[in-house]
Amino acid sequence: MTDLRQSPEWGQFLKFLGWESEYFIADNTEIAVRTRHLGPLSVLKVQRPRILNEEVLKKIVEIGKKHHAFLTKLEPAGEITPELIKILKKYRFRLDNWPLLPPKTIVLDITASEEEILKRFSKDGRYCLRKAQNLTMAAAFDFVGRPFMGLRNPDDGITVTSELRSPIKGDPTNLFYSLFVETSRRGHFWVPPFKELEAKINAFGKNALIFLAYPNNVGVQRNGPSTSRAERAEPIAGALVLIHDHTAYYIHAGSTAEGQKLEAPYLLIWEIIKKAKSLGCTKLDLEGIYDERFPKLTKNWQGFTVFKKKFGGEELTFPGAYTRYL
Repeated sequence: MTDLRQSPEWGQFLKFLGWESEYFIADNTEIAVRTRHLGPLSVLKVQRPRILNEEVLKKIVEIGKKHHAFLTKLEPAGEITPELIKILKKYRFRLDNWPLLPPKTIVLDITASEEEILKRFSKDGRYCLRKAQNLTMAAAFDFVGRPFMGLRNPDDGITVTSELRSPIKGDPTNLFYSLFVETSRRGHFWVPPFKELEAKINAFGKNALIFLAYPNNVGVQRNGPSTSRAERAEPIAGALVLIHDHTAYYIHAGSTAEGQKLEAPYLLIWEIIKKAKSLGCTKLDLEGIYDERFPKLTKNWQGFTVFKKKFGGEELTFPGAYTRYL
């Protein structure tokens, strides 16, 4: 399977950020090289290539020379053998301590039945899911392959699979982004601009899904002005999922304090698993956990690492990043 960052859709998203994509074939495998021009020089990055050998490294260096790259960033997907280390040194790639991608992640195998998948959850994970199912409900928004940039009508180009008894209010992308920002303020981490989030959705089209969770009493109007998220039909948790090569990637997530109290993120993971299975996915990549090799980079990830480990997936450790300077 090819990684999300090697996909043409990811290249389309990076184009929005000013990166160009170039592809070459090695051992019948396509490799994507991303280039960002900075005046007469450039920066290159090659992330999670499916194969890595001398032929691939030689071609990457050639592309770097063509674009006058003063820095080339390589983040391998597989094991780095002693023989490969020698080849990396030959082409002046050195292991660094600042990977751009999560160096460790958890991947769930979702090919089994829902019953079997639930058994792999921790005892606490199953308890939190049951609590969330009793107190919350979820909706999934599929952008059906149409450009989403600028759309503001939830009925325009969006398929909704929902348990909600009343229609949602607002655009799902705006609703999710608000949750994302609120979570970043609590967790003290940076979030990308809204236009960047839109660009991701736009690039992946039908393979971009937003999941939102609401309190069970959503839309129930009481006497007086609306004061709660339930009365205003506002979500309390959300997630953006991108699908590539039979794998669903849990890219971004956010929740309110109320959403965390009601365990809404557990319901979202469960709904993501079911939806991904229905779309033919075999894996769910939870996109990053704490890595003791990079304590400064991942120090703020320890809280959601505990959350992600409750779903019984396999931990995958990547070799880190290698950098080549001009």
